Amino acid sequence: MVEPRTMANLVEREGEAIASYVENKAKTILKSHDFTDEGIPRGDSSRYGLLANESVLSKERVSQAGKELNDVLSKERQIDVEGSQGT
Repeated sequence: MVEPRTMANLVEREGEAIASYVENKAKTILKSHDFTDEGIPRGDSSRYGLLANESVLSKERVSQAGKELNDVLSKERQIDVEGSQGT
């Protein structure tokens, strides 16, 4: 029979190993798709550069979509369409 503290140590060690594996896997995937470890596209040659720096939707379209969403939401769940235009 395994002692309770030993079992807790085993679980903790396995959890740390899983977290380490997931972190390394994420870094590998980001690197293979031309991203930094922080998830930022690398340089101007990155195929994701346009998406990282510019919106592909016009402000008018985003505003219209927000208004359409607000039409179906209750008052307390509606978003501030005008206030979100700077982001």
